Amino acid sequence: MRRATELRRLLRNVNARAWSLQCNGHGPAAHLQLGWTEHLPQGPSTSNRASLNTSTASAAEPANQQKVAPSIDKKEAEKFAALASQWWDPAGPFAPLHRFNPARCKFIRDATCAMQGLDYQQGEPLAGLHVLDVGCGGGILSESMARLGAQVHGIDITEENTRVASQHAALDPLLQSRIRYECTPVEALAGAEIQGTSHLDAAAQRPEHEQQGQQQGQQQQQQQEEQPPPQLYNLVLASEVLEHVKRPDRFCGTLAKLAAPGGTVIISTLNRTPASFALGIVGAEYITRVVPRGTHQWDRFITPEELVIMASEAGLTLSHMAGIQLQPRMPGSFALTDDTSVNYIAAFYKP
Repeated sequence: MRRATELRRLLRNVNARAWSLQCNGHGPAAHLQLGWTEHLPQGPSTSNRASLNTSTASAAEPANQQKVAPSIDKKEAEKFAALASQWWDPAGPFAPLHRFNPARCKFIRDATCAMQGLDYQQGEPLAGLHVLDVGCGGGILSESMARLGAQVHGIDITEENTRVASQHAALDPLLQSRIRYECTPVEALAGAEIQGTSHLDAAAQRPEHEQQGQQQGQQQQQQQEEQPPPQLYNLVLASEVLEHVKRPDRFCGTLAKLAAPGGTVIISTLNRTPASFALGIVGAEYITRVVPRGTHQWDRFITPEELVIMASEAGLTLSHMAGIQLQPRMPGSFALTDDTSVNYIAAFYKP
C-alpha cells in the first residue's frame, strides 16, 4: 500500500511539472507531445513484487554460471548472438527495431533536453554529453545518439554484437570518432562483483564453510575498495533490454550508479498486459513473424508501476513517460502516445 501511494505521488508530481512546462512555455515540453500518465496499469500482486527482489539463478545451473554478472541470462545472450550478422538487414529480424528507432530517439532527445536544459532544436542537441548505451546490440541506437552530437560508449555482453556494431560504425568517420564499443557486462563498469562468491551464494553455503566464505568476502571487499570509481555518464540508456535480463531490480540499480548527479536514465521496455501478449508475441512472433519466435517471454515483461518502483529504490525520480505505438494509418511506423499498454519509455532523474 505504501508503495502504491508513493507511486501515485510521483506520478502527480510528473503530471504537474509537465503541465507547468506546457503552460509557461519553458523547454521543449510542448514539442514532446508525451503521454503524461495519470493512471498506470495495475501493478503486480505482493507475491509478484517479491519475486522481482528475490529471484536468483536456477539451482540447476552449474556453479560457474552463477558467478557471472547477475543481470546476464545466458540463453538470452546466445539468442541474440545467433542473430548478430542481421542487425543492419532492413528486411531482417531487427527490421521492427529500425522502424521503432525514430520514435524512441525523439523521446530521448526531447526528454534529455528538457531535463538538462538543452536546446532540442540545435543540429546536435546532445553535443558535449557522454552517453552509455547498455545492451547496444548492433549499434542502432548508439549511432543515432552519436549523430545527435553525443560521445557514446556502447556495451553489450555478446562479442558478436559489438563486432558488428564496430564494423558498421567504421563505415562513417564521424560515427567512428564518436562511438566506442565494448563487450562487457554493465556491472563491470560500475565496479560491481561479477565473479567469485556472491552474497546470495554465500547465504546458501553450509555452516562448515562459513569461515571460508567470510574470508572470501573480506578479500572481495578489499579488491572492490581498491578499484577506481566508475566513470559516470550524463545519459544512461537501456532500450529493449530490461525484459531480457535477470534481476531487473539490480540492473536498474547499476544503471543509476553509472549516471552522473543531475544525469538522466532512460529505459524502454514492454508492459505486461493482455495487449502486449496479443501484439508483442502472438502478432509479432506467430502471425506476421516480423520478430523471431521466442524473442520475448511475456512473464518477463515489466509494468510501468514495477519500473517506477525499481527505479525509485535505486534513487531515481520519474520525470517523463510515454507509450510507443504502431500507427494504423502509417503501416510500420511508430509514434509517441499516451497509451503505455504495449511498448513504453520512461526518463528518470538522478539527483
